[in-house]
Amino acid sequence: MKKLPYIIIDIITTAIAIDALLRSAILPLWMQYTFIILLVIARIFFYVFNYINDKKNKPMKSREEMIKIGIQIIQNTKRSIVLFGGDLSWTDDYIDDLKSIIINGKYCEIVFPKTKLTLQNLQMKKHLQDLTNIGAKIYFTEYDLGLRCIISDYNSDNRDDYILFIADRLKIESKAKYLAKKYTFHDAETICNSFLKFYEISKTIWHDYTIG
Repeated sequence: MKKLPYIIIDIITTAIAIDALLRSAILPLWMQYTFIILLVIARIFFYVFNYINDKKNKPMKSREEMIKIGIQIIQNTKRSIVLFGGDLSWTDDYIDDLKSIIINGKYCEIVFPKTKLTLQNLQMKKHLQDLTNIGAKIYFTEYDLGLRCIISDYNSDNRDDYILFIADRLKIESKAKYLAKKYTFHDAETICNSFLKFYEISKTIWHDYTIG
């Protein structure tokens, strides 16, 4: 883990840079400050997450292992699920199971950063079309919050149903690896509560996505 002074400098400089971008976009002041606060919280969360994994000798997972865990979480969803993605490259891996739970009356939200959706990114457009076709509710954020995670049954009456699966992508010897961990209220109540609050706050900067 980075030393504390460097972490503080990193967070401050990142917030300043994002503030400049938001001002140039002429967004409402409340939205600018909301986004900066969310970004800072996300950065701190990932520093803590990486620190915890450092202490556990970095439990690396391959993409195949990540997908397998994601599928298990989706299949076991009892009420609702939300997936925070980047370019949504996992769509083809998850779509059959997402379609199945949606058909069975469960609610599915997908959140992605608008910055990933470029004119050249035809594959991502296809993913968004496929996810729309199965009935997923899709939202975007103006900027990338850096979240790559699955939250299952966040609104369940039984806290035992709640699962948070969060990952951080690394590149080791030119191959993609992931620091990844699944949290529940049984083993990480503080992290789960904090992330639920972050989830609720982040919804204030979500925008409905429609196929254009």
